[in-house]
Amino acid sequence: MKDKSYADNKVSGIENINDIIVAVDLGSSHLTMMAGRMLPDKTIEILDVERELCRGLAVKGLIDNPTEVANRLVRMSKLLKNRLNLTEPINRIFVSLGGKKLQKTDVESERSLEPINHVSEKCLREMEKECRIKFEQRYPELSVAEVIWGTFILDNKTETTEPMDKKAKDIKGIYEVYYGPAEMRKQWEKAINQQDQLQVACYFVNTEALRTLLLNNSEEQEGCAIINLGSDTTTYCAYHHGKLLDLLVVPYGSHNITKAIAYKATSNDDAEKLKKRFTSLVTPQESKSIRVNYVMNPDEDIFYSTDKLSNIAKAECDFIFEPIIERINANIEILEDKTLYITGGGALQKGLIEYLQDKVQMNVQMSTFIDRLSEKTDDKYASPEYAQVIGTMLLGADFIDSFPQVTTRQQTPKGKKKDKDKSFLDHIANLFKDTNDFNDTDNL
Repeated sequence: MKDKSYADNKVSGIENINDIIVAVDLGSSHLTMMAGRMLPDKTIEILDVERELCRGLAVKGLIDNPTEVANRLVRMSKLLKNRLNLTEPINRIFVSLGGKKLQKTDVESERSLEPINHVSEKCLREMEKECRIKFEQRYPELSVAEVIWGTFILDNKTETTEPMDKKAKDIKGIYEVYYGPAEMRKQWEKAINQQDQLQVACYFVNTEALRTLLLNNSEEQEGCAIINLGSDTTTYCAYHHGKLLDLLVVPYGSHNITKAIAYKATSNDDAEKLKKRFTSLVTPQESKSIRVNYVMNPDEDIFYSTDKLSNIAKAECDFIFEPIIERINANIEILEDKTLYITGGGALQKGLIEYLQDKVQMNVQMSTFIDRLSEKTDDKYASPEYAQVIGTMLLGADFIDSFPQVTTRQQTPKGKKKDKDKSFLDHIANLFKDTNDFNDTDNL
């Protein structure tokens, strides 16, 4: 790859603004808007990125200030347009959703194709829509982030691949429905409705964005896992037989290390610098002392040893990763010696790979996706902090390929509950009534 800046160069080959894919990732610490395009060889060319600190705009995946989010998105899109010398304004974005209350359940839909007929994409899309409607009608207080095709059964035979164009008399689809509290989508829609330039073409779930970017088919079939260490949340997802095996969102992240370092001693800004420059989860062979300003008295300094910083970071990581390690061990027969990818901005914490490798019987690796980026793309974008937004771009490219004439995905209207099928996870409606941030009974 070449180290190239696009800021002062007109983007070649862009005849239509719709050729550009713009993805947005709103985390607890940064708001990222990235522009790129899919090349004929199926690699992504990153054209430019706008990235801002945004602590306070979103809390653990939920937007807290829709007005400010709207203002920033419009400003960032204009900055990208100007730097890329685009003749038209950016008006279409793709957004990934996630957060501390993201969960997944399976919903079924059945069709009779009598007489025996080919399974069409239209049929599969209608079944997908039915699953969304079923869920939203039964649980209007919850919000669907995304519906993903799961397992299909044709004439009582389970298909291991997509059933498109296969012949069958009867088909049953088991779709994966990712959902969260209603505010997860409503706050985004509120932000988008406060401006008239940008529209969300499609919302995707963040775990699917990472899965699309990082995993190959054989890994999904044989077993693998991803840990996305964000600022305020950590998401763990495992896969087996091409399906989601386990999902857990812990409402703590790398910022907990920062806060622990800062506690009654120094500012969060200084603590963040200490974390990035001097803190390792591998105990240093030779301890050093670092002087910083004392938060209680600006005229006074205090000293941190690298040993102390390491111990603080380990204690916080024990707290963050303990429930994840328990879930890995619960499926160790499937996951043993398989790959565990670490991604997200927190993945850059020194010594994290070694720390986790000592605690799980998996092959722990830093996420790598440089092969998904074009030769013209700057190497800096292969960093794990960009994984989610680039995965969202890939999903956006698939969406555009499937629906080339659609500007935005039409949302399924909610209505009154029509069916009385009590077998469909009646307990779901109570999951979000618990105000406790982290409760094992919530199946986070």
